[in-house]
Amino acid sequence: MSAKAKEKVFRGLMVGCAGLVIGLLLLLLGFVAVKGAGLLNWHFFSADFDDKTAYVEFENTGDLGFEVSVVDFDKSQYLEVTKVSKTSPAIGAETSNGEAFGVKKGDIIKKINSTDFESLTPTDYESFNASLGAEHVKMKITRPGEGIFPLMINTIYMIFLALLIALPISIFSAMFLAEYAKKNKFLKFIRFATGCLAGIPSIIYGLFGMLVFVTWLNMDFSLIAGASTLAIVLLPILIGQTEEALLRVPIALREGSYALGRTKLQTIFRIVLPNSISGIMVGVLLSIGRIVAESAALLLTAGTVARIPGSLSEGASTLTVRTYIVAKETGDIKMACAMGIVGIGLIIIVNLATSVVERYDKMRLM
Repeated sequence: MSAKAKEKVFRGLMVGCAGLVIGLLLLLLGFVAVKGAGLLNWHFFSADFDDKTAYVEFENTGDLGFEVSVVDFDKSQYLEVTKVSKTSPAIGAETSNGEAFGVKKGDIIKKINSTDFESLTPTDYESFNASLGAEHVKMKITRPGEGIFPLMINTIYMIFLALLIALPISIFSAMFLAEYAKKNKFLKFIRFATGCLAGIPSIIYGLFGMLVFVTWLNMDFSLIAGASTLAIVLLPILIGQTEEALLRVPIALREGSYALGRTKLQTIFRIVLPNSISGIMVGVLLSIGRIVAESAALLLTAGTVARIPGSLSEGASTLTVRTYIVAKETGDIKMACAMGIVGIGLIIIVNLATSVVERYDKMRLM
């Protein structure tokens, strides 16, 4: 076979492989979009994940002040609130323990006083509303869930806490490796160990976190246990990226600082670190992407509770953990894909931000 023929064959092979990769990515994104895009709305982003049922009370003024329509809910037919008047007394409804729980659009009416609202029609509701006078009203309402608001908040909490723990350790470790450690076998071993840590499966980190943080340190399944485990996961990424950023600072800047009488430590904090910020930020962004995508380590340490924790010692489920639970335990592929779209969107945003910071860093060093 001639050289030109070989070049055409290999060029075609390369183009075919590249096309296959792009096709698979588009197929993946297309599958997730087709299955889950229909669930993306304001309720999906703002509502709690679990349904919430409450018994509320308020003083009626003669008109409940909201409109309803028939909806299928919980294998039965109920009336859903479609519009609430600004003068509706139900806006000020409270639970028996004094918690504000005003009726709002989307709530499912299950019972008012002694009247069960299952299988009632809007006409029945109008007749019932007209029969009410100025009296004390008790309602049983359910606020539908299937929203990711607490999952997004939990993910943000996890990002903040994990970086709060991992970033200082990583920066000081990288400073030692780049500025103080001697170029010997011990330094090579440290870098080799760091590289090995980066390749450990996340489930192993999860098992370690469950044994150490959840069991030995009695943290239970909690936000702090998950964040502590993630901090260990992030160390190889942050240390490697920070060390690289420190080493990219020109030697001339260090020598100029020494010539002005500054110590090594002063030079690091006043010259080297400020000129490494953009490189460190790349590591931070890569770490954020890792946190958003992480599931196995958090499943075994932070738990699967789909609500916003009241403290660091409470369990908290992130977006990807709940996506796994929804797909595996409930089999709701549409919901899992909708949550997957949000996760992919976050990863894309992080990658775009990383590209911008890397471009700025290259332009700054030119």
